[in-house]
Amino acid sequence: MKKRRGQSDPAAIATFILLLALFILVYVLIVAPEERERILGESFTSANRTGTTFGVTPSGKTLLSVSPGMVFARSADAVPVRLNPLSLFVREEQGRTTLANTLLIRKSLFSNNPKKIFFTLSDAQKASDANLFFFISEGSGGISVKLNNNVVFEGDISQRNLPITLPGTFLQNQNQIEFELLKSSFFGNQYSLTNLELRKTTSLENRKATRVIELTAAERTGLQRANLFYFVNCRSLAEGEEGSIKVTINGRAIHDDHVFCDAGEQRIEISKTFFEAGTNRIEFNIDKGDYVIDNIELLLDLATPFFPKYNFEINDETFFGIVDQCREDCIDNCNLDCNTGACFNTCLNYCLDTCDARGIVLALRFAENKRHKASIAINEFEVQFDTSERAYSVDITDFVLRGSNFIKIVPKADFEIEDLRVFVE
Repeated sequence: MKKRRGQSDPAAIATFILLLALFILVYVLIVAPEERERILGESFTSANRTGTTFGVTPSGKTLLSVSPGMVFARSADAVPVRLNPLSLFVREEQGRTTLANTLLIRKSLFSNNPKKIFFTLSDAQKASDANLFFFISEGSGGISVKLNNNVVFEGDISQRNLPITLPGTFLQNQNQIEFELLKSSFFGNQYSLTNLELRKTTSLENRKATRVIELTAAERTGLQRANLFYFVNCRSLAEGEEGSIKVTINGRAIHDDHVFCDAGEQRIEISKTFFEAGTNRIEFNIDKGDYVIDNIELLLDLATPFFPKYNFEINDETFFGIVDQCREDCIDNCNLDCNTGACFNTCLNYCLDTCDARGIVLALRFAENKRHKASIAINEFEVQFDTSERAYSVDITDFVLRGSNFIKIVPKADFEIEDLRVFVE
């Protein structure tokens, strides 16, 4: 077949494209590495070096890691420690459960047709006696009622001797009530019961609750005395339901008296001998009643104002290795990445600039977004911050020393520090 004028041969086009691609590939392979990098847009960053150029990987060495907790700004020598509210109660709750709408029980000389009802209790161990209610539509004579094979009623029954008590000692998580007639006749006897219902009383109680505070050794040494403040709100004011409340610290009683509902703020003065360095447990305990105890605050009187202070060490290896190890690792990677002197020199200059910029960082993480204002002493130097962010960091390389170092926090506002770290960047 003759080709039309201007029509291209597909085989010739494919051959041309293949030769062009082969030429480009050969050129890229033989060109100088730095020129190849310029053409291909390569950098010295390697995917196996955590995204840091020239393989500079932060050492991440942690020099100090603590959780200071709440810090307080104060001019007086008193530290308020606020504790979460608590609910204490001993009460009973009434519950109703429908067991059946109708129940027909028959017995004759030739047949016996007892009936069983099943029900579940999720809190059987907390249930006191329960009561079985129903209406008698028809029937007379004796009847037997068993709870979990225990007889709870036997004899003639009428509305006058209802409800039937179901003792709490017989109640289980899975329960069975069985009804059976005691007598039969030639024509048969029967009972028709309607609206069968279980009514039970469940005891609910939370008699005691504990709150914990931590004291450092310095705080315990400087402690002179303490005062505990709180309010008692009564949720049940029925006469005779108000009980007594006992407060202890580390198992030692500091208060044991009748509860006075809504009597205003309660104050208990506490000797310093009741406290220990470390964990201290404050326990509230009641015998009866239903109360909410809130606005709980422990005021600690210290001999001198106390501010958090932490020490950390920088040994010679760390001090000199901050830059030296970085340079060594970086140069090793330059040797791997570069095939020419020009490439190596460029990489080396980058290493020197990057490693010299590395240092020691102080980082704080706060518990919430609010104002955080404080001054921080690092040895004889001081930095200040005022931020509403959840985190703050500052380079303290110029402030640290070989050997022992300290950091002291002097708050200008009350806030909580979840985490304080000093690390090599």
